[in-house]
Amino acid sequence: MDSIYRPLQENEIRIVSLEPGYLGSPVFCSLVYDHLDALESPFEALSYTWGDPTVTTDIVCNGTTAPVTQNLFSALQALRKADYHRLAWIDALSINQKDVHERNAQVRLMASIYQAARQVVIWLGEEDDDTSPAIDLLSKIVVGANTQPRADTKEALKHNVALAGVPTSTHPSWKSMTRLLERPWFSRIWVIQEAVMARQIIVTCGSFQMEWETLHQAADTLDMIDCTPGINGVNMRIMSLQRYHRRRSEKDLGLLRLLLNEKSQSATDDRDKIYALVGLATDIRTDQCLQGIQLVIDYDSDVRDVYIQLACSVITTYNSLSILTASGVPNAIGKHNLPSWVPDWSMPHSQKTLMDRVGEMTHATCNGRPADCRISANGGRLTVFGCLQDLVFETRRPLDKHPASPNDFVSILLEWNLLAQGEVYVPERLLAFRRTVITNRSPYGNGPPNEFDLLAFFEWFRVMMHFVGMEIPRAEMISPDGRYLEDTDAAFLHFNNLIWEACRGRRFFITRKGSIGICPSTTMSGDLVCIVRGACVPLILRAVKAETTEGADDLKQQHETYLYVGDAYVDGLMNGEGYEETAIREFEIQ
Repeated sequence: MDSIYRPLQENEIRIVSLEPGYLGSPVFCSLVYDHLDALESPFEALSYTWGDPTVTTDIVCNGTTAPVTQNLFSALQALRKADYHRLAWIDALSINQKDVHERNAQVRLMASIYQAARQVVIWLGEEDDDTSPAIDLLSKIVVGANTQPRADTKEALKHNVALAGVPTSTHPSWKSMTRLLERPWFSRIWVIQEAVMARQIIVTCGSFQMEWETLHQAADTLDMIDCTPGINGVNMRIMSLQRYHRRRSEKDLGLLRLLLNEKSQSATDDRDKIYALVGLATDIRTDQCLQGIQLVIDYDSDVRDVYIQLACSVITTYNSLSILTASGVPNAIGKHNLPSWVPDWSMPHSQKTLMDRVGEMTHATCNGRPADCRISANGGRLTVFGCLQDLVFETRRPLDKHPASPNDFVSILLEWNLLAQGEVYVPERLLAFRRTVITNRSPYGNGPPNEFDLLAFFEWFRVMMHFVGMEIPRAEMISPDGRYLEDTDAAFLHFNNLIWEACRGRRFFITRKGSIGICPSTTMSGDLVCIVRGACVPLILRAVKAETTEGADDLKQQHETYLYVGDAYVDGLMNGEGYEETAIREFEIQ
């Protein structure tokens, strides 16, 4: 297949000219060469998933037989026209995948390529029995949303959607829509850049087509009426792409934020968990902008080196340790043998980081001091400066990402509360427990708890105590202005959701000095609670060994090294209370 290519010049691309044909006939195409900075051939760009690379079908390109994956072959058959050539940029054919140097150069251009295309065609795959009812349902939802007069309340919107013929959520078409939106395209990391950079998008599934705006407006409507059975994740994905488009235009789309948001997206090559987002980020150093994160796309580098290079560049660019929020001692050993302080982006992450919860600058744990650190020449060790504030004394069971049952969820929270309060009800300790289990934030980390959040806690606590046979009259609870919520069930569920958002995958702990907090599930008794320059939250470190080195006069000296366990919320230490300039020492993290 290499014989179909000639070397590319700077900013030159190959465009696939798909010859006319009919469904079922062989696929013929040729390659057209053009320059991004002086395009002569308006083209489309294909956004799709490769599929199984071992299952291929032959096409003819430039007169030579070329194997393509089955999903791409289906796309080529469906997208070609009957009476004229169709021009499209298609990564599997437009890039010589066996030429690493060319691949590096073309991946750096991909954001510009999708931006230059007159239209991006999303290929979801071949149609099936779910396709027609799913697209019909999405179209009806949009009709309902646009019904005049436009709805100004949730109930009015629900009414308009029903008038448009949208059936109840038990109708089979909802399952069809769910299956359509669960197709592999929606979970692929590369589609984020391809969709955000597009001028115009058409979504294609077999012979069915719809505009991207239809999909976006349907997702937005379903979110507003709280009617997203089984597709909440995809719904958020579609809306987040629109937000990225806006934030990128405002030059406010940092790479670390993208990485944290998209850590659950899939990639065949683990380096692509980073490379697929570089073209979107607005804080990457380029020839035109000499400030920002320095990251070179290089498929000759192994995954470990790429991840370490990124971590080092983010830390030095921002004088911040915020990237550590995605790293730490994992529950399972990663496959890339990374230092504990370097995030493994190849590992699936479902829990929200504490930076997501509290915001990078919301809690000035280190009084706003920038990171003061050293990185070893090979990138294996990070030396940070801070103070040892406390030690982990006791921990309790973590709140699993998938609790076995509601009773299991309740029993874990009761254990946490007992560790926080002891056997005696103390109002001050109760309020500290409330702040801790929600990291003192409202839902999704959007500001401090509001009055409803506070009132919901009092009802939640009364219900929790009821589970263990203790009845607490409302009059004994500390409630602003003596008020309470009538709907106990709603309040209980609301506060449960706040806890789940903050504590999923984490455990509760108490320190030797009596402070309480939440920490990674891998935290152990004896771990160190540290306040470190450049970190927006306390860090949990673990001493691993004392290393012997040669000192002055040939005297041997010992110094400890540490593992980075993860970040923590510690009540009473989130606003600089534990930072002591006179107690600063160094911690070498491996």
